[in-house]
Order: sequence, then C-alpha cells, then structure tokens
Amino acid sequence: LGVMREGARRRGPLSLTPKEGVWALEAFHSLTSPRANLRLQPPPRRLRVCLDYEGRRGAFF
Repeated sequence: LGVMREGARRRGPLSLTPKEGVWALEAFHSLTSPRANLRLQPPPRRLRVCLDYEGRRGAFF
C-alpha cells in the first residue's frame, strides 16, 4: 500500500523509497532506509491514508 509523488519513476527498475518519491508499506514494514518494523497487535483490518497535496505530506493510519 502506498502513494507516489507526481513525476516519480513508474517503469523499469523501481526503488520504493521516499527519496525516489514513493511512500509505502509492505506487510508490516515501512519501505524506508533503514526499514522500520511496525508492531501491530492485533493486525489491522483497515488502513487509512491521508494526503495533503499542497503541503506535500502523507500519513498512514
């Protein structure tokens, strides 16, 4: 689950990192460097993504 910055590379080899304009979760890890383990108990049934386009911010809940 994630979002991409407008103009982020979408073809060929992709680097799924904020540096490349991608903010994403993979299972229960953030795709950042270093990777962050998310300890979620119990596992979520729903996720919410909030985007502030003008403020260039995003949050996962």
